[in-house]
Amino acid sequence: MKISNLLTEASESIIINKGRSLLTVLGIVIGIAAVTTIMGLGAGMDAKIDKEVNKLGSTNVTIESRNAPTTQELEELKNPGHRAPEGAPENQKSISTLVEPTLTEQDLNSIKANDQNLITGVSPLVATTAKLQSGVGGTIAVQGVAESYGNIRNYELESGNFFDSRSVTEKRQVIVLGKSIANDIFKDINPIGKQVGLNNTDYEVVGVLAETEPGQFDNPNVLAFVPYTSIIEQNKLSQNFGSIITQAVDDESVEDTKTLVEKILLANHGYSNTEEADFTVKSSAEVLGSITDLTDLFRKILMISAVISLLVGGIGIMNIMLVSVTERTREIGLRKAVGAKTRHIMMQFLTEAIVLTILGGILGIVLGYIMATGLTKAMDLDIVPSMTVETIAVTAGISIAVGLIFGTYPAHKAAKLDPIDALRYE
Repeated sequence: MKISNLLTEASESIIINKGRSLLTVLGIVIGIAAVTTIMGLGAGMDAKIDKEVNKLGSTNVTIESRNAPTTQELEELKNPGHRAPEGAPENQKSISTLVEPTLTEQDLNSIKANDQNLITGVSPLVATTAKLQSGVGGTIAVQGVAESYGNIRNYELESGNFFDSRSVTEKRQVIVLGKSIANDIFKDINPIGKQVGLNNTDYEVVGVLAETEPGQFDNPNVLAFVPYTSIIEQNKLSQNFGSIITQAVDDESVEDTKTLVEKILLANHGYSNTEEADFTVKSSAEVLGSITDLTDLFRKILMISAVISLLVGGIGIMNIMLVSVTERTREIGLRKAVGAKTRHIMMQFLTEAIVLTILGGILGIVLGYIMATGLTKAMDLDIVPSMTVETIAVTAGISIAVGLIFGTYPAHKAAKLDPIDALRYE
C-alpha cells in the first residue's frame, strides 16, 4: 500500500470524527506545548546568560573579599532605610571603614607581576556612593578602578578617554561618566574638561561612556569611574579592596588564570585551600551560575509536567484507536477478505495514530510559542523566546514517537483480527 494512500485514508478517518480526534490529541497538544515552552524559554534564557557573561567579560576572573559589604549593605549601614543609587552593582563589594575587606595592594601587585602571557589586565574595584554637587545633585554610584578597567569590561567611549596609569599613581581627581549621568549634568554641553563635584571634591571629566544596555548586575550608564587611589584618599576609605577583576588573554586561559590567582592569594593570605580562605575567585560564567541553576530547575519542573501530559495524551490516543478498531471490525474483515495483508492493516491504523500525534504536535508548537511569549510579557522577563530548528525537530520527533509507541498495540490488534470473525461482527 502506498504511503500517499495511507495518509489519505488516515486523514479521511480523522476528518469524519473531527470532535473525537480533537479531544484525542488534546493531551498531546498540552504536552508538546509544554516542551516547546521549555525549549523556547530555555533558549532565550541561555542567550540572555551568554549576553550577560559577555557584558561581564567572558575572559574575566573576579576575586572578592568574603567579608566586605555590598553597595546596598554599605548604604544601609550609613543611612538606615536608604536605598543604594540606581546602577549600584549588587554583586561587587565595597571598601568601607565599617567592615574591613581582605584584598590588599600586595595582592593586586602580586597578580600584576605574574604571567603576562596569561593575564592582560588587573583592576581593583572600590564600589561606593558619593554626593553629587553638579547638575541635578543627589547620590550616585561611584567605582574606584585602575586604568585597565575600561578594557577589562569592554566599555566603549563616546568621547574622551579612560584615565591612564599616571592618573592612578598620582591620585588625580579625574572622572569618566556614564552616558545618563553625563546627560543629566551637562545636557547638550560637551563634558570633556569640565568639573564635576563629588563629596565636595572637584573631578575633571576625561571621558564619557557610550550608551549601553543595562546588565543583570550593573548599569554603566548611571555609574561614574575614578582612580581607586583618588577615591580612597578623598573619602578616607579602607586601603584594602572588596574586589579585584582580572582579565585572561582568551576564553581558553580563564581556568589557568583562575588557578594562578588562587595560588597567589593563598600564599599571600596564608591559607591552604580556597574553602577556608577569606576570598573567593570566580569566572564570569560562575558568577552567573546561580541563575543557570534556577533555569535548570525551572526546565526540569516543566519537563516533568510535559512528560505527564504526553503520557496522558498517548494513553488517550491508544484508547481511541482501540475504540476505532472495535467500530471498524467489519471494515477490517472486508479488507482482509479482498486481499489486504496483516502488515497493510497494521500500517493503516499506525498511520492514523501518527497523523493524530503530528497534528497535535503542530498545534502544540504554535500554542507553546504563544505561551512562551505570553509568559515573558506577563512575568516581565527580559528574555526573547527562541523558536529554533532544533525545537521544531525535537517536538516533531516526540510527536511521531508517541504515535508509534501508543499506536502500535491498537494497530497490532486490528491486524491480527480473523477475517471470518470480523465479517460476522455486529
